[in-house]
This record gives sequence, structure tokens and C-alpha cells, in this order.
Amino acid sequence: MEVLISIAIFILAILGVTALAQMGYQYYNFVFNQAEILDNIQKSVNTITKEIRKMRQADSGAFGLEKADNNEIIFYSNIDQVTDVERIRYFLDGNCLKRGLIKPTGTPPRYLETDEQINNISCNVTNELNEPIFAYYEDYPSEASLLATPSDPHMVTVIKIYLRISSTGIQPIPVSKTISEYVRPRNVNKEEDN
Repeated sequence: MEVLISIAIFILAILGVTALAQMGYQYYNFVFNQAEILDNIQKSVNTITKEIRKMRQADSGAFGLEKADNNEIIFYSNIDQVTDVERIRYFLDGNCLKRGLIKPTGTPPRYLETDEQINNISCNVTNELNEPIFAYYEDYPSEASLLATPSDPHMVTVIKIYLRISSTGIQPIPVSKTISEYVRPRNVNKEEDN
């Protein structure tokens, strides 16, 4: 009888340790997933911010900011060591934030949409309808200087990037994180309109 009780206690202890290890593993995966998503999106926001800051006139002569909409922005920036200025498009496709890149071709330079190379930035974007990824301001960011979208590119002096990112984990309950950044392009001024 004592042997049976000892075996039962041993089996219960093993089951308890196994359950605890399994819950710990699930939690570790969730935390690791959250950290990886936030790290990736922070790197992406840093890249977007850097590219917007370097916004400039296109090689074709087009204004630095081509389109300013809630979930899509198109602008020109020199992002590599080559002197050519690239056309960059960030846009939301479902729950994926994507980046389209077009290098100029020909003389005079042209940006052919058929040459656009599209890459995923993040596929965990869960912004609500009232939370646009991009917002545009004509002056210091405030309600008074917020522009309606699509915004007139010539009026924009500050761009807000706002992303809500959700974990893909199931256990424990997924958590959303938000990342936002205000960017003032260095080479785009209202004076260029004149």
C-alpha cells in the first residue's frame, strides 16, 4: 500500500512539473514573440523616419512628397550610396505594412510603377479605423494644424507615424503595443511652393 501511495505521489509530482514546464514554455514563447515584433517594428519605424527626414525633390523634378493619405504615403528620398533619388511608398495591405521602392530609369529620369519592388515591413498591424498610420500637419503637431486627408503635399511640414502592433501568440491573451513618431522632413519647406 505504501508503494502504491508513493507511486501515486510521484506521478502527481511529475504531472505537476510537466504542466508547469509547459506553461512556462508557452509564456516564454509569447514574451519572445512580443519582443521580436516590437524590435522589428521599432527598426521599421526608425527606417521610415530616416527616409522621410531625407525626403527631397525627385530626379524627375517632382515635389518631395507625392501622396499624403491615411494609410499610404509616397515620397522621394535618397536611401543608398548612389546619387539617384528613389520613389518610396509605404502602404497598408490588409494587416501588413508594405514598402514599395522604385529607382529612376532613363533620361530624363522616370519612375515606372511596373519597376516597383514591394517588401513586407510588418504583418501584425492592427490599427483601428480611427487610427490612421500616417497623419499630416502644416505646423507644430496640434489639432489646429492637423490636415484632412488626403492632404495637400505642399502644406505638410510634419508627419506622424502611428502603428498598433499585436502579438500572434494565443496563450496568454495577445497584447497590443503602439509605436508613434513625429517626423519633420529636412528638405521640404513651405517656401518651395513659391
